[in-house]
Amino acid sequence: MSTSSTAPRVGWGFISLYTLAYMGTILQLLAPLLVTPALKVNSLVGIEQAPNSLALITGVGSLVALFGNPFFGRMSDRTSSQLGMRRPGGARHATWLG
Repeated sequence: MSTSSTAPRVGWGFISLYTLAYMGTILQLLAPLLVTPALKVNSLVGIEQAPNSLALITGVGSLVALFGNPFFGRMSDRTSSQLGMRRPGGARHATWLG
């Protein structure tokens, strides 16, 4: 015997406000991450070499993430301990990278 309880549906006003709040939060968190590396590279190499250097930095970072994320994710999924699957792996990976 199964009993199904359905949650009340929300209206378009709630969905719109939630979407705007989510977008605002993401923009606040993302803006410093986009601007800070550009300013740092500009101060280190100068205005003429900054675009090429920033492209190289972001390209290498993306390439490392392309292989690193699946690798560390697989290692974390294979962890079996009393603390759970992912918690011990996060500390171990942080010490490897740190």
